[in-house]
Parts: sequence; C-alpha cells; structure tokens
Amino acid sequence: MASIRIYDGETVGPIKKVNGVGQPPITGAASSSMIHYLAEANIPYSRLHDVGGAFGGSRFVDIPNVFPDFRADENDPASYAFAYTDWLLGELNRFGVEPVYRLGVTIENAVAMYASPRIFPPEDYEKWARVCEHVIRHYTQGWANGFHYHIDYWEIWNEPDNHFELKGNMMWQGSAEDYYRLYEVTARHLKACFPRLKIGGYASCGFYHTTNPGGGEEPERMRYFVDFFQGFLDWITSPAHRSPINFFSWHSYAGVEETRAHAAYCRRALDERGLEAVETQLNEWNPSPRVFGSMEHAANVGRHAVRPAGHAGGHGHVLRRPGGHLGIRQPVQPGDPQALRRLRRLRDVRPAAQAGHAAARDRGGAGRVRRGGHGRRKARHDGGEHHGGRGRA
Repeated sequence: MASIRIYDGETVGPIKKVNGVGQPPITGAASSSMIHYLAEANIPYSRLHDVGGAFGGSRFVDIPNVFPDFRADENDPASYAFAYTDWLLGELNRFGVEPVYRLGVTIENAVAMYASPRIFPPEDYEKWARVCEHVIRHYTQGWANGFHYHIDYWEIWNEPDNHFELKGNMMWQGSAEDYYRLYEVTARHLKACFPRLKIGGYASCGFYHTTNPGGGEEPERMRYFVDFFQGFLDWITSPAHRSPINFFSWHSYAGVEETRAHAAYCRRALDERGLEAVETQLNEWNPSPRVFGSMEHAANVGRHAVRPAGHAGGHGHVLRRPGGHLGIRQPVQPGDPQALRRLRRLRDVRPAAQAGHAAARDRGGAGRVRRGGHGRRKARHDGGEHHGGRGRA
C-alpha cells in the first residue's frame, strides 16, 4: 500500500493544479445544473473541446459555430454568433473556473461516413487567424458587446495528427504541412495581437510508439503521431517558419508508468529544440478507459493525477513548467449510447468524488508544501494562485 509522509518546516512552493477537467458538464442545452460541481471540487480549468455533443452541438465554442459563414466580414460583429458560448463562459466565470479555449472544431467520429467541411483546412489561413483574434477580443477585451474574462490559454486545433490516412482522420482533412502552416500563421498573428496570452497546441494524440514501437493495435498510426510531432517541432523552430509557442498539449490513454515515459519524451524533445520555457499540458487523459466507472478506474485516475506531477523533483514530468495543468475527459458525452450506463456506474466512484470534494472544501484552493528540519512535511493550504474571470465590460 502506498504511503504519504508529511514533513514540517519551510515552504518549498505552490502545489501544482493538476485537477483541470475536459468538457464542462453540459448536455448540449443551456443548462448549468452540473457546473457548480466544478466549483465544489475546486476545479481550476475546463478545456473547451467537444463541447455540447457532436459538432459542438452546432452551438458552442467551435470556430464554425461562432463564425458560421466564412465568407462574412470578420471585422463585423454581426458576422458572429456568440450567444451560446457567451452563456457557457459566463457560467464558468460565475463558478470561478477558467476556460482553456480550443480554437478549432469538434471531433467527427463518423468521418468514414462523411467528412464535413468543418475538419478541412480553412480556405484562408490569414482570415481564420483574424477570426480567432476577434473571438479572443470578444472574451478578453469586450469587443462586440463582450467580456473581460481572464483566459490565459488558447489552443490551436485538436489532434490534427489523428490518422495518417485522410479517410481515417476525424480531426484534420489536410496534410501535416497544412497544419504546421495553419499553426504558424495563427500563432504569429495572435501573439502579435496578445503578447501576454499563452498560445499553443496542438493536442497531440500521444507518444505510444515511444514505449511500444512494435506493438499496439495500430502501430503505423502510433508511429505517425510521433513523426507528426517531430515534424511540427522542426517546422516551428526552423528559420523560415519560426513560430511562437507557450505550451504544447498532448493526450494519453495509457497507464500511469507509460504516461510518465511519454511526458519525459515530450519534455526532452522540446528541450532539445531549445524550447525549455514551453509548458507541457497533458490535457486529455484516461488511464484505464476499459474499466470506466469502477473503483479501479477511480484509483488509477487519482494515481495518474498525483504521480506524474510529483515524481521529478520540483518540476514533475507531465507539468514541468509553472502554470500547466491536467485535463480529464468528461465521463458522459451527449449522444453517447453508453451515457446512461456510465451515469449509473458513477455511483461506484462516488466515495472518491466525495473525498475530493471534502479535500477541496478543506483547502479552499491550492496548497503549499512546507519542508523543515524535523524530517516531516506538511501541506499549508491557502487560496492558491488562480484568478477567476473579471466579468462583463
């Protein structure tokens, strides 16, 4: 059985926030009946990807949802449909949860049946970047009767490396180079407009090939994930295409030890390119999806959250740089035929959820670790470093 030792004494530093979540708990309609649970569990971040069901419910977050006619004037507030996303970000702000805003589209799981234009590269990369600029201005600078929310992280697309064959790629119907160019154009433009914000991407599918190169169910696809990553780093660090990046995001559905190895590989690859200051975010993960809803799953989630972040000295493997976080996939996706079964099985993990809830109430925020000369260590709890939204202009 694992044990935790508590030491008394000097403050070492803030405890990292590793309890961010994925999609906020909404069902596609304007209902915040479950969002308050994020506040009660002291969740600092919610990553906005696959929000509201298939195609983002055709309402929330996605660029085609907030800017539905790409032929429209991107400088005209009338070209935007912000209403649903306004409501969502307003609710997150009300409960003190900061969004990680994914600029892009929701996954299309039925791509083999129909590849929607939504997952094709934009017709005009420069215009797409300007659309993203206006989305950011709406939510952080009050543009178009907007808001002044505190939103640091803006992620350019999700899993463009989803498959090496277009017929199997549920996120990006273009080449790797097409995505690299989209990132270059968008990151350069957004960083010029918003130098203090954190711009990054690309929510990599992961690094399974590095720990199991000859195995797995789809070895060629796993290899493509790594090749895509290395090509991306080559592109953004080359003299011709040098692009700003504040964080690199990636995913894992592997176990704890394998995910730790992936985190180390990612960190090493960034450092070797001179990107030591770039944060890493493991922002979609699930250590044992095949036993979802069981006590085993709950235990692995807890272990996954604690061990990678706290097993490498002062920085940790998964989140080596300050300000990073972990995101967890929501257990229920609207339209998921297994949703009811999963909801019923959640009662199996209720004790773990209640324990987390109680711990959040007790600490009221991120704690700080203290170390002293008596051989013991304790956690001093304070309000942490999180800052909520700032409300409407």
